[in-house]
Amino acid sequence: MTTPPPPQSSIRPGQVWYDTAGRRIQAHAGSITYLDGTLCWYGENKEKTKPGSGIWHWGIRCYSSTDLYNWEDCGLIIPPELGDPNSPLHPAQQVDRPHIVFNAATKQYVCWIKIMGEGHTQESTVLVADGSNAQDLWISSSEALEGRTFPGD
Repeated sequence: MTTPPPPQSSIRPGQVWYDTAGRRIQAHAGSITYLDGTLCWYGENKEKTKPGSGIWHWGIRCYSSTDLYNWEDCGLIIPPELGDPNSPLHPAQQVDRPHIVFNAATKQYVCWIKIMGEGHTQESTVLVADGSNAQDLWISSSEALEGRTFPGD
């Protein structure tokens, strides 16, 4: 078992960032949102990604914090889809840059994920969650992004 580190009081660029349980943070290419006094950091979980493994991601993980220094692991909010190699959420798919927002008008969480394919192809997958938390996200649609560009890509 990992010994939890002491609470952090600063950000240390260039150093490995650990959660409050002492495990390396797995929120790659993600984003941070603010919800009801809590910061939520969503990103690609790379804990099982190793060279030659064929695993690009192992779902989307979420962390929460009230101070930007200390992050509690909230677990996988979008688990990998192991049974369907064609699913955009299969671990071999190149999931990239998940972004989650709350739509106050519909009272739903919405997540956009870019899926990079072979030959520089890209698709977009949209997941939607009814209810009070983003842990209930499910795939709403998927569409090709050929010929489109996005800021930051």
